[in-house]
Amino acid sequence: KTFNDLHHSVTVVGHHVKNLHEWASDFYDSPLLFTWLIERPAALEMDWRLPIIAITVLIATPLTIKWLVARDKSIREL
Repeated sequence: KTFNDLHHSVTVVGHHVKNLHEWASDFYDSPLLFTWLIERPAALEMDWRLPIIAITVLIATPLTIKWLVARDKSIREL
């Protein structure tokens, strides 16, 4: 017995594509069977922008909440 009970096979190694569905669209009605090896993309490199954004959000969120609560209190007192 062979894989999938077929007698012939073709192996393609190292074919990198960005969009698997687009690349395989010509073969939807074909008896060909594809097995995909999906690799994770390279790790993102951290630069200074992401920590700055995180710290800004970390500081701005409680300050904004405090400001909104104070504003709502002053509006209710009117």
